[in-house]
Amino acid sequence: MQRLSEELGKLSKAEIETLFKQILDAVPDMVLLKAPGSRLVWANAAFRAAYGMSKEHFQHVVDSPYYRAEYTRQYVEADASVFNEHQTIVIPSEPLTRADGEVLRVHTTKSPIYDEQGRAVLLVAVCHDLAERHRLEAQLRLADRMASVGTLAAGIAHEINTPIQFVNDSVHFLRQAADDLLDCLGHVETLRHRLGDATAAPGLDAAASALVESADTIDLADLAEHIPKAFARCQDGLDRVSAIVKAMRVFAHPGNDVMAPSDLNQAIQSTLTIARNEYRFVADLATAFGELPPVHCLIGDINQVVLNLIVNSAHSIAQRNAGSERRGLIDIRTRCDATHAFVTIADDGIGIAPEIAPRVFEMFFTTKEVGKGTGQGLAMAWSVITEKHGGAIGFENNARGGATFTIRLPIAGRCAPCAPDGTRPCP
Repeated sequence: MQRLSEELGKLSKAEIETLFKQILDAVPDMVLLKAPGSRLVWANAAFRAAYGMSKEHFQHVVDSPYYRAEYTRQYVEADASVFNEHQTIVIPSEPLTRADGEVLRVHTTKSPIYDEQGRAVLLVAVCHDLAERHRLEAQLRLADRMASVGTLAAGIAHEINTPIQFVNDSVHFLRQAADDLLDCLGHVETLRHRLGDATAAPGLDAAASALVESADTIDLADLAEHIPKAFARCQDGLDRVSAIVKAMRVFAHPGNDVMAPSDLNQAIQSTLTIARNEYRFVADLATAFGELPPVHCLIGDINQVVLNLIVNSAHSIAQRNAGSERRGLIDIRTRCDATHAFVTIADDGIGIAPEIAPRVFEMFFTTKEVGKGTGQGLAMAWSVITEKHGGAIGFENNARGGATFTIRLPIAGRCAPCAPDGTRPCP
């Protein structure tokens, strides 16, 4: 620092200003200086390029003409709090519309700059493009989803094996029934030919006897009753296998970062299908799916969140009931109001201890034993629901034990811009 001070001491004020502007122009993040009243003073090259504006265009403009009016009002109010309360504001994710119309998601920090008297005379805003972070998060979510598929594989194999087994048993029964009926039909055909051939009359008695003997070996009434049932079992088993495979395909599909109208109830049912082996030994399942409109969301990410919560509930119930034959209950419900869809997942497990409640959504925080949890599930759930969807996720302990997690999702898609506390209004 001393060397830097010495070098700067050799320069004039104008030269120092030019030097620092060159340094800030070399920064890839967007840097913006504002005066009181949200008047734009200066922006670095990255910011000017994003908005297609020259240095002169930024002089004395109040915030940005590219923002919608309600956004500009919010930004002006935020700027005022920086100047008046001398505080730094961090906005984890907000929209920034480039001059070419592309909408970026940026992480913004606004901090006051003081003069020698300690007065806040400028505000510096630094905006970091979240595209790379979102790309890495998407890869992490996909990896987590694939890890979940691997974890669930044994249970899914069992779920598929059960219906395949009774399909196999039914097919064996149908094959034997078909052999018996074909043998009987063979004797019928022989008798028919002899009845139509006058020269074969002496053999009629033998043919008739063979037919009667064949018919006596099979119970036609029993076959008439059980063959349709066997076909029904085959159809049911194949339908169950098909549903499991379809659910796996839906769950494992990487999807994309474009929100689309989705059937939230169907997605949850698919997730329950592949997660059944995770809870069926420790808990019963109750569901109450309300009537929902299509919800604009990243349905693959929502599937992963729901799976994580179901697995957590199963583990919590297993921990509470360890050593006993008591079964727990996982209760899943959906509903909506005019603007949001709600998903609640409740269990009667051990609940959330008060001392760890503030940390449950922290990355890598877990209370599970080694090999049972990575501490990423709830952190990822919070990121997906709040940051990517502009929704909310929270929990409360139940009076009789266990916990209830509630997810709130905007039906029309992500609210923008959204603050972490949900105080920014939806457009």
